[in-house]
Order: sequence, then structure tokens, then C-alpha cells
Amino acid sequence: KKLFPQFITLEPWEFGILFQGRESIEELAWAQEYSSRKKTFKAQNAGYAACSFIPYRMKNKQGISVHAGGAFYDHKPVSLQIYVEYGGVCGAVSKGAAGFVKAKGIPSYTIGQPGHCAFVWKGMDGEWKIGNNIYGWIWSEGGSGGPWKGAVSTITELPRFWKGENASSSNLCYYLSLLAADSRKSEVLLEEALKRNPSNYSAWQALMRKKGRLGEKDKLALLEQFKKAFPGNPTLWEYFVKRELGIDWKKANGYAVYPRLLAENESWDSVDAYMRNFCALARKDIPDMAGKLSYEVKTKRSFFKNWLKFYQQNKVDRKVRVQTCAVLEKALPHLLSREKTALQFLGFYGQVIDLWKDKQLSARADACLTAWLKEVDKPSLRKKMAEIGLKAADHLGDKKALVRYAEAQNGY
Repeated sequence: KKLFPQFITLEPWEFGILFQGRESIEELAWAQEYSSRKKTFKAQNAGYAACSFIPYRMKNKQGISVHAGGAFYDHKPVSLQIYVEYGGVCGAVSKGAAGFVKAKGIPSYTIGQPGHCAFVWKGMDGEWKIGNNIYGWIWSEGGSGGPWKGAVSTITELPRFWKGENASSSNLCYYLSLLAADSRKSEVLLEEALKRNPSNYSAWQALMRKKGRLGEKDKLALLEQFKKAFPGNPTLWEYFVKRELGIDWKKANGYAVYPRLLAENESWDSVDAYMRNFCALARKDIPDMAGKLSYEVKTKRSFFKNWLKFYQQNKVDRKVRVQTCAVLEKALPHLLSREKTALQFLGFYGQVIDLWKDKQLSARADACLTAWLKEVDKPSLRKKMAEIGLKAADHLGDKKALVRYAEAQNGY
């Protein structure tokens, strides 16, 4: 009766995580006794409450920094008792908290986030959660921990799969596919597994290995099916696109592929997944900006503002100007169905066109905007395009274009 109820519900793979911890039996016994005196430490909030057991300290009582390594702990063997006594920063908090929940029979392990250590644990509802979390699943690294190998967030899909319809028969079809001697029969079984329950990630992985020769159009159609099977998990979509889908990136147009990571509602996680891949493409296509153009957790909300600020405060070669406009002109046509993201890109595009007042770039902008206006029907996008077009037409001294954009701005 010293374990939390989660222990009774564990699957074999979850027992594997529980028993693979580095904590000794003596440590876990001590942790059980210590945590029994903590009234706030309960099954439903174990992963959150356990963080409070380890004091957050940058220096020990002698003033030695935590970054000094063993010296911070007076060179004592690190244990749960030592974490409680000495404290530490995010690594100590997450490792210590994970140890305490494991002492109560809850599987847990640490994961990485940018400049931060967090951990995952199993809640009473059967769902896996992040403890000591700052940046969420989309910025987490360190492996999935379970039988499905993929992004860290993959572990959240296992409980959902097993709670879904026909999970057992879907899983059976998957394992039968591994035994089928004939490749076509194996593929049919995998397709049947996904027909019975499309959230069977192992079946998706195995099926994509068999469909490696599909054309890009067919693979992207499968991606849309995959997104429906795993709604609200852009981290997993991104992993699937880059690791499982088998796209030939030497031939594929990343500016056309990566917008598919944007959810219909353009959730922050899906925007993050898209933007960090867009940035990788932009750094490649604007080599002089490779060390200056990054999409990071602490600056992501001011990404375009910082990009513009750099151009305003520094002398920019014309080559970079041309490359920047080319990147935006390649990205924007594939974003026009995602209003919020498209507006951000259009806003920045208009700002650099206005900043540089380059007739050649303004002429290119005029051509692009004219084409895009024919494709888009969202009033906000048409208004923003017309606004940029008016500035470009003014740079060019084109009266006909000025009239055309004025009419578009007024909804004609």
C-alpha cells in the first residue's frame, strides 16, 4: 500500500521504464518514507509536487556553483537524499522528482528542452505528462521512452491508441504483418491495421518502409491521413515528415512541404514546427544570414521583428536583399490557406520592400502580389497584399498599379 494506483495499471513496457531507473532499492525505500510525510504528494499530482522536494539552488552553503559538478555536492555520491539536502538546478529537480515518483510505482524519465531538463511521468488518467516543464512537447528531445520509437510526444499517443476502437485487432494485424513471408501480404495487413485503428504508429512506420517508391504527391497525401490519425501533435507530424515519410529532400520543395505542419487552427506548436524548418531553408538560401537567422524558444515571438531590425541596423548586400525576397516569394504561395501565418510573412515582406525601395524588387513584388490576389479570397490577406502593392507601385511610379491595388484594398 505504499505505491500510487498508477502501478496497478502499468503495461509491460511501462514496467521496463520503471525498473530501468538508476536509483537503488535503498534510495527508493528512503524516498517512500520521506514522501509519506508530504501531504501534498498525491497520485494525481505526483509529478508536480515532487519537484518541490528538491531546493532550487545555484550555489551550495559554501558558495560553490552547481556547475562545478561533484564539488557542489562535496563529492558525495549523488542520490535522492543528496538532491533533497543540497538541491540543484533543473537537472537535479527533474532527476530527483522522477526518482520520487518511481518510488511510488510510477514510471518516469528525464527529457531535454532548450537549456533545460524536464521529465515525463504517467498520470492517474493513464496519460503521460511533463513535469518541471517550460517549453512543452514541441521543444522536447530525448526519445519516446516506449515501444513506439519517435519524437518525445510519441509516448502520449500510446494510451490514446489503446483507448481507441479495435486497438487489439489493429495491433494483431501489425504483428502478423511482421510474420508474413510475402511482401504484398505484409503490406495488406499493415493497411488493415490502420483501417481498424489509424492511430497505430508502428503500423505507419512499417507501411512507410514498404511504400518508399511512392511519388511525392502520394506521400504528401499519406501525410494528411497521418495528421488526422494523430490530431494536435505537430511534434509527431514533424518527425514523421523528416524521418518516416521518405521524401527525397534533394528534389523536394521544402517551402511547399513544411507548411503542411501547420494545423488548421495554426496552434503555437504547429507554428513552431513549421517556422524552425522554414528557418533552416532560409539559412541555406541566404548564406550570409546563416549565423544570424534562428527560430528559438526565447525569441520566437519576435522573430520577424528581430530579422527586420537586423536589416535596419546593418548594411545589407544587394545579394542578400534579393535572396531574402526570393525566400519569402517561395514561401508565401504555400501559406495562403493559413491566414495568421501568411499575414506575418506578408507583413515582413512589405516591410523589407518598403525599407529597401529597390525598383527591381518592387517590380518582382508587384508581379507576385498580382498573382496571389487572384488566388486568395480572405479579406485580411487581400487587404494586406493591396497595402504592400500600393507601396511597391508608388516606388515604381506605376499609376495603373496604384489604381488596381486601391480597388483591391477597398474590396472591389
